[in-house]
Amino acid sequence: MAVITLLTDFGETYLAEVKGEILRVNPQVQIVDLSSRVRNLKEGAFLLRSVVRHYPYDAVHLAAIDPGGSGGKRALAVVVNRGTGTTYLLGPDNGLLHPAARSLGDFQVYQIDLEPPPDIIHAFHGRDILAPAAARLSRGEKPEALGSPISDFERLDIDTYKVETGGIWGEIIYIDPTGNLITNIPIRAVGGRLRLRDTLEVFGQKLPFLRNYGDAPRGEPLVLVGSHDTLEISVNRGSAAERFGSKEGDRVVLKITG
Repeated sequence: MAVITLLTDFGETYLAEVKGEILRVNPQVQIVDLSSRVRNLKEGAFLLRSVVRHYPYDAVHLAAIDPGGSGGKRALAVVVNRGTGTTYLLGPDNGLLHPAARSLGDFQVYQIDLEPPPDIIHAFHGRDILAPAAARLSRGEKPEALGSPISDFERLDIDTYKVETGGIWGEIIYIDPTGNLITNIPIRAVGGRLRLRDTLEVFGQKLPFLRNYGDAPRGEPLVLVGSHDTLEISVNRGSAAERFGSKEGDRVVLKITG
């Protein structure tokens, strides 16, 4: 059965309209909700990149995060040929799809030229353009049936981190529902410089680098590698966001002190 995932900032009601339009075109598809409450563009790009690698190669991923509204932006379909299947990423031309596409390999981008139905007064692009396009791809139609290839699409860089002698500079890219501070610093960038039980200075405090949340005493902060394979600042059974007063987009410096 074909799979379509949904990652949006729509909330539940508007998302239900998107699902209805998908099922109208392809009643046999399996729809998977990733999130309907993404807070900003970088968060959405990070989460999409983190998630797509866990899905079948022939999945279709519809992502739409654009607080300013996507009415003035082109709708895109990104095509990634992955040997045993073709992965599709659909969304507005605002850079959202770019990090995930790059992570999967070589890709081609198409502009979706579909028009909303003539009886629609105020077009909702997620429902009226992206949803039917995703459903058509999920039932085997080719991207050429939706539009033409382009090369002047928006790029987005979410990997603005540095690893230097004095420390590791990065950004809080996502705060999960339990208040963990997910950074954009991949563990591979740290290499052999960071070992378990090392101490890092973060937000003016010294935190241990541990394997699991439970390795720290209850209520105490720590640094670990989270499920996104990036460094994460957490509090065992608590909220690091509340503890440190942090928000998404904040810069963060981690200094290895021993």
